[in-house]
Amino acid sequence: MITFPIVGAVALLIQVALYLAISLGAPLARVTLGGKYRTLPKEYRSAFLSSTAFQALFLVVLLLVSGLIPSDFNRGILKAIGALFALFLSFSAVKIAAGGHHLEKRTILPLTIVSALCYWVSVIGF
Repeated sequence: MITFPIVGAVALLIQVALYLAISLGAPLARVTLGGKYRTLPKEYRSAFLSSTAFQALFLVVLLLVSGLIPSDFNRGILKAIGALFALFLSFSAVKIAAGGHHLEKRTILPLTIVSALCYWVSVIGF
């Protein structure tokens, strides 16, 4: 099923773009960190850049697991890494749903849920 990895990749790409904009100082930080800041303070920007890098890694691994990017990596190892990332995204979605700001729940939560579901489908291989 090629649709799920593409949908998941688009959701992750939107998150990467949003987090990159926030880490560069765009006034969009209310959708993260419980809505405490309009613009992300400078001391948090490096952490957001590292989070952006991890999300970009999630995007690449999703495309590798699904076979959309050809790879010489061991398929079993890729699936194990994909399952770990799917589990992380699932826990992240639960954390946001349980205690996130209402703007975070309306923006980041749907993207995280879609990404997690597409990861699970790609790892399980429906």
